[in-house]
Amino acid sequence: MKNIALLVLFLGFAQAQAQQKRSLKDCIALAVNEKPSFLADQIRVENSALAVKGAQSALGPQISLSYAYKYNAIIPTSLVPNALTGGNDTSSNLDGFTELQFGTTWQQDLGITLLQPLFDAKTRAEVKERRAAERLELLKRDREKEQLVYDVMKAYIGLSQKQAKVNASLVDTVRTYGTMSLMKARYQEGKLLKSELNTAIINHNNAKSTLAIATEEKRLEQFNLGFLIGSAIPMEVYELNAEPIEMIYPKMREGSDLVKESVTARIIKEEDAFLVRQIIGNRAKRLPTLAIDGFYGANQFNENLRPFENDTWFGNSYIGVSLKVPIIGSDGTRSKVAQLKGERKIQEQELREETNRTQLEQRELETKIASLAGEIALLKENLELRTETVAIYQARFSQGKADAYELNEQELVLQKSAVTLLEKEAQFWATLLDKYKANGTIDTFLN
Repeated sequence: MKNIALLVLFLGFAQAQAQQKRSLKDCIALAVNEKPSFLADQIRVENSALAVKGAQSALGPQISLSYAYKYNAIIPTSLVPNALTGGNDTSSNLDGFTELQFGTTWQQDLGITLLQPLFDAKTRAEVKERRAAERLELLKRDREKEQLVYDVMKAYIGLSQKQAKVNASLVDTVRTYGTMSLMKARYQEGKLLKSELNTAIINHNNAKSTLAIATEEKRLEQFNLGFLIGSAIPMEVYELNAEPIEMIYPKMREGSDLVKESVTARIIKEEDAFLVRQIIGNRAKRLPTLAIDGFYGANQFNENLRPFENDTWFGNSYIGVSLKVPIIGSDGTRSKVAQLKGERKIQEQELREETNRTQLEQRELETKIASLAGEIALLKENLELRTETVAIYQARFSQGKADAYELNEQELVLQKSAVTLLEKEAQFWATLLDKYKANGTIDTFLN
């Protein structure tokens, strides 16, 4: 009886531990806020937003401080009509013109330059392209979040199932211990064969082994959940217990028949939109650009290397409009546009494939869920009947009205029935979770 008392104490301890629960939503919130891989996805989204701002800055005024010091090895010569210089150059064949050199050996330029784009289709296309890239990065983050939430829910439900298995194994161990104790007493009275007692001991040992395995599986699931929620040391959540599956299941049923477009399908569509922006951007490279161009500063001219000589600086400024029209280039725009159009056709086929796949997966999961629900209902009914049968056999055996072999057999059948039910329930919960993911409605459950 001492062992039974210890088992009862252990069962009471397990129930007390079960009161120290952390809800599924708490675990998901921890994962979203602490999981390093998901935090990296968030940084990627922030970087894509910065890329948009970087591209937009090219459309604003660009003011720069400009400085240059030049050595003119060959001073350029120009021809000026004699009428403008008052001269009459007869030293060459330049009838009516005079040769004049403009400039000095040394020259400095210092000032402020201004460039304000008025029309720049290429830069504007780049801004829109980067916005499309930002939307794409947001959807990829949503996909990673969906996968993370799915993994946390799967681990959490798995932990709840492992806890249920531990509790069931405890009850099974207590029951088989009671049967074994009855048979030991009967054996000591000389009213039972040793082989029949051995079978009862084996059944009890099997129950203890199942309890040990279930306890270890629960511990491993706790470690897994700790990793998913971003715990630096999985042992920190060693004592974390999940809500009973009976509390989670009704919530999972709510809205499970809703169907939303999958994140993967939305990503494919956004990738197509991104390709469209790239096509427009490549075509914009061949469009003219118009900008206000200005300079305000001074120049210094000197025949010798004297950069700090006084009275050699002359003011200089200008403002105007500059127009650039690409005519011939080697940027491969035509080939690039053709390539991007081909990639759009690939995206179209991938979207069709994703749509067909999700529809097929949803039908398969609905069929599997209905089948598992029917099996579980029958298994529960059978388990209740077999539990009642074992109790009857134990009572009859204690009164000397039942055979030990029959009681051992009923114990074994009951053990197998309990394990089968737990396995089927685990399949059902996992399948229902898969349906949420296939329907794109995991976020519905969170809300």
